[in-house]
Amino acid sequence: MKRLPALALLFSTALSALAQESLPAPWKHQDIGAGEVPGTAAYAAGVLTMQGTMDIWGLADGCHLAWRPLHGDGELVARVTAMENPGGVAHAKASLCLRESLDPGSRGVTMCVTPTDGTQFLYRETKDEKTVRIFPDADAQKGAVPKGQFPCWLKIVRQGNEFSGYESADGEKWELSGKITLPLAADTVIGLAASSHKKDIVTKAVFDHVKFSSSSPDGASKPVKRNRPSQLTTLGIDGTGQRVVYQTNEAIEAPNWSPDGKWLVFNSKGALWRIAADGSGPPEQIPTGDIKGANNDHVLSPDGKTIYFSAKGHIYGVPFEGGQARRISNEQPPERKFQYFLHGVSPDGKTLVYAGVEAAGDDAWARINLFAIPAAGGPDIRLTDTSVPNDGPEYSPDGNWIYFNSELNAKVPGHAQCYRMKPDGTGIEQLTHDERVNWFPHISPDGKWIVYISFPPGTVKHPPDREVILRRMRPDGSEQSDLMAFNGGQGTINVNSWSPDSKHFAFVRYVKGAE
Repeated sequence: MKRLPALALLFSTALSALAQESLPAPWKHQDIGAGEVPGTAAYAAGVLTMQGTMDIWGLADGCHLAWRPLHGDGELVARVTAMENPGGVAHAKASLCLRESLDPGSRGVTMCVTPTDGTQFLYRETKDEKTVRIFPDADAQKGAVPKGQFPCWLKIVRQGNEFSGYESADGEKWELSGKITLPLAADTVIGLAASSHKKDIVTKAVFDHVKFSSSSPDGASKPVKRNRPSQLTTLGIDGTGQRVVYQTNEAIEAPNWSPDGKWLVFNSKGALWRIAADGSGPPEQIPTGDIKGANNDHVLSPDGKTIYFSAKGHIYGVPFEGGQARRISNEQPPERKFQYFLHGVSPDGKTLVYAGVEAAGDDAWARINLFAIPAAGGPDIRLTDTSVPNDGPEYSPDGNWIYFNSELNAKVPGHAQCYRMKPDGTGIEQLTHDERVNWFPHISPDGKWIVYISFPPGTVKHPPDREVILRRMRPDGSEQSDLMAFNGGQGTINVNSWSPDSKHFAFVRYVKGAE
């Protein structure tokens, strides 16, 4: 088996003792499903103690899950030292899980051990459909770990779309428990779980020697190579008049509409491109000099003369016709690992707003807050200072508000909603209040409508290849309604894409099958 890079992120690198409601960053914990008794997780001196109800089985899971994001390939190893099972239920579980989302019906795989029924490797291939158990082979169903033996070791591995579960009595000699190929998204969550098989009875599971490894240094999202055609599309604000401007087998993302109405600007393959808004000609690359790696965070100045964009953690400006890009953002102390992700420009063109990412310990994405910076360059101005993620800031046309998405009032991690605040960061108002995960509110040039992207419940961050809905609402959050549902997500509508007459907006959908 191909070995993963030695990028182990151990629980033991964090503080030696943390309160029950806190795990070493970037780990978080929460209940999955609706048990009658809340679960818990506590970490101290290298030991993770978890309590949970419900079960990982059937059409929907229930458990208490300690989790972290994973992008691409990864591996999680842990030793289960003990289980307390007051209900005496054979199918109580101490588990390692890899899931597409935190939704109970999420697709994913589980490697677990039970108090009396031994180890199991489980998977759910289709969302909200049944869970299946895999045995090592038709004749051997006992495995390397005798039933009821503790401590025992578990390991779960992802390599591409191949998922494997392993068991071991000593952590040295591993036996394959099961393997399955599933077309899961690149961005997933991975973690440890406790479940009791009962809604009202708690099972305790104790883990140590927890070790996470990832094929990317921080396990966080990287640009995804999609194998689906990209359709650059425009739609009327009433949900009619859909028109595909350009289709390609390359991944393209995040269109802007130029203020003169003539062009759509997007990013692809680390570069900026423009195409006639009516689709009458092929895309043209916009030269940026020696600055490469443009991502899906770019906006146009109100006069249309400048494109501001993010690349490799900084913000740059380049003339619309192209040229040598100039850096606008500031150099930060290396220990901050600070990154700039641009999202908005003020109506007078003098100020940019962006999401700033700050590291904490091993987590390069520990804090995501909102900042402003002069478009000509100058000091960074902090607008928010929270421990929960904030993203997607952009100004209203009158300059009186900044719209953004945040987990400020989320009861479970990842449950982002749309907000607005005054340009100085005060007067925060929540605009959406539903079970879905809502990102990137974009206000029309006439200030009358907002379009935003809505992900399924349980989604973490804004991953690609999800069944999303584009929705509209008034600037105060009223009159919310659906416009269009399709396969999309990351890259669909990361930045403002309104036509200058406020009648249409642009987005990218990623075609599945023969759509």
